[in-house]
Amino acid sequence: MSAAIARLNDLTHNGDYAYYVDIAHFMADLPHDSPSPPRWLDGEQATRQRWRSLVTARRHHLHAAR
Repeated sequence: MSAAIARLNDLTHNGDYAYYVDIAHFMADLPHDSPSPPRWLDGEQATRQRWRSLVTARRHHLHAAR
């Protein structure tokens, strides 16, 4: 995951789509090492919780389907 996030950092260094880096951190439940350029409408913590919930729900769904 850290390699993917590092690659996203490289691809978004000019600021375009910088929120992708945040979303990757949120989905992986990883801390963000530096201040985030995007400003989230509901705040970073609420957005982090929503993205993390999506990942958790998907994992649960896939596990239940087995």
